[in-house]
Amino acid sequence: MATDIKLAESSGMFLRKATGLVRDVSVVDAIVMNSSGMNVGVGVALLFLWGAQMPGASILLATIICTLFVAFTTAYNYSVAAGAFPRSGADYVFTSRVLGPIWGFMLSGQQVIWNFFWMAFNAWAMANFALPGTLTLLGQFTHNQGLIDLAGKVTDVWVVVGIAVVLQILFALLHISGIKNYFIYMKITFSICALSILVAIGVLLFGGNHFVTNWNEIMASSNGLSYQGVIDAAKAAGFDPNSPFNLGRTLALMPMVFWIVGFFNGSPQIGGEVKKARSTQYVSMVVATLVNGAVVAILAILVASTIGLEFLNSLGYLFFNNAAVLGMSVAPDFNFLVNVIARSAPVAGVLGIAYVLWATNGTPNIIAFVTRTLLAYSFDRMAPESMGEVSEKTHTPIKAIIFTVVMGLVAIVIILTVKEASFLSSIMAQMFAYLILSIAAIIFPFKMPKLWQTQTGGRRLFGFPLVAITGIVSVLFIGLISYYFGFYPVFGANAPLSFIAVGATILASAAYYLIYRAVQKSKGVDVDLAFKEIPPE
Repeated sequence: MATDIKLAESSGMFLRKATGLVRDVSVVDAIVMNSSGMNVGVGVALLFLWGAQMPGASILLATIICTLFVAFTTAYNYSVAAGAFPRSGADYVFTSRVLGPIWGFMLSGQQVIWNFFWMAFNAWAMANFALPGTLTLLGQFTHNQGLIDLAGKVTDVWVVVGIAVVLQILFALLHISGIKNYFIYMKITFSICALSILVAIGVLLFGGNHFVTNWNEIMASSNGLSYQGVIDAAKAAGFDPNSPFNLGRTLALMPMVFWIVGFFNGSPQIGGEVKKARSTQYVSMVVATLVNGAVVAILAILVASTIGLEFLNSLGYLFFNNAAVLGMSVAPDFNFLVNVIARSAPVAGVLGIAYVLWATNGTPNIIAFVTRTLLAYSFDRMAPESMGEVSEKTHTPIKAIIFTVVMGLVAIVIILTVKEASFLSSIMAQMFAYLILSIAAIIFPFKMPKLWQTQTGGRRLFGFPLVAITGIVSVLFIGLISYYFGFYPVFGANAPLSFIAVGATILASAAYYLIYRAVQKSKGVDVDLAFKEIPPE
């Protein structure tokens, strides 16, 4: 039977009548947040070497197909959810009201847990990849041995811990100071990152004819393999860098693209602070996904035409299978390949600073993501009241921010001290969340027809609600991506321990809901009533 949810009319079932948050987030802010989550800079770092893992695959075609499906199905579903429920933790609110509260917690609870580890991973990745490579290249181009020596020291475990602690404290203070300051920082740093992409495109467009000569000169100085030597070494190892096009392997390469365009969903988490939620959420997720995918496609075209697929595939094969053969002091990632062409300290500086920012800016996004989800739990009386407290001065959930940062620091200690933790993959948890929300999108127009009509204008395709169609397609698409992640070891997501960890976090989230609900009921608080209404702003 169709039912429609109503706006909260009193504070009796919720924490209070208003959150205290302010709708200060513009469409530009939301685009920056989601684009930072998609993180083109880190995503393309090794993308163009992955053709070696799927011989015959087209990175360009995989990028186009994956981007279109993500944008027009999964991201569209999220925009509908965030527009219909313009509140903090919009995907949790949407799913818990459409499918039931336990599903909302299984979708969002495990993401909260994994995001603590992603905060730690961001600092770890920056210290172990972005910073050493940047310092090494700058040292080589400026003939500064001190920078090269420093590159070898920043990966020390205590240096990584120190970097993580400082970054997370600074980002906590940034968030506590107010969401406007957070977005000022994000827009400035995102502009630097965007500039680095434009610089890279310019280098590839106008200097690509120097790549072979420059590569040979750089490798000769370090006794590395020449351009042709890389190709010959890969062939001698039994690899064919010129495999004919294969559609099946092209589709199987989509998970690599998904790692870039699949993390578009930051703005729904701060839905209670987004202006004009319906249009803003659509543009900041659907349109931003298309733009980010287009950037990756342009880079794929330029890299292939400038550097050559035969060389790239050979380089990728050697890097993933026997990197020592290459005789390189840094990874041959995207930044390195562009710097081979430019051979310029200023270019290396811009690309390097941007790489560091790309690697670290996931953390402030995660703080926003987690704290607003915790606030949503608190308003439903499913988390301590302290998680829902909002400062009257800065309009930020200070205690939730502090809690989130502390948990992020605990996570980095776990990652650095428990060897197995650093090998875990959380991508199947993300797939589970997208599947659940996609199923909720299918049911939404039938369970809540009035709200669906208001939110989407009753858009139909062949007489069927459009969001239900995109929900069905999204289930099939995410199912396919999950299959590749689950059955292709090359993506590193199907280790038994990873599956166990993902399953454990999902079950733990369900258990949390059941236990906390029982505790609240024992106190005379009927939390079930909250899930029949939309939380107050």
